[in-house]
Amino acid sequence: MNLDTLAETIMPGEGQELMEEAQLRSQAREEQQLQLSISNEMVQSLKQVYDIYVKQNMPFIDQVRILSLLPRSWKYEKVMSIFGCTRHAVKAAHQMYDDEEYILNRDQEPAIRQRADPKKIKHFVS
Repeated sequence: MNLDTLAETIMPGEGQELMEEAQLRSQAREEQQLQLSISNEMVQSLKQVYDIYVKQNMPFIDQVRILSLLPRSWKYEKVMSIFGCTRHAVKAAHQMYDDEEYILNRDQEPAIRQRADPKKIKHFVS
């Protein structure tokens, strides 16, 4: 017995619709599995980068930037267990994400004020 016949037996007169619905659900399931696979790969890549940052004693703010790329909906415990980081790091990452300060905003060097040459000041003031 083929699937078309089975579908027609289950729902007389609507077998084709049943088959189309089953196919749509199958496609949706495959798409969901693909998205999950991509998501897992991305998280593993971020974890590898984070681990390298930790091993090389990169600045804490750079480590937090990596964590700020994770979904904001993840619970603290999930991030802490996957990345082996502290609650403080996750909290800082959430704050960075909320303030939209991640990735592009690097720590800016403080401006160094220098005294002007007195001769130049005298020239412009006189």
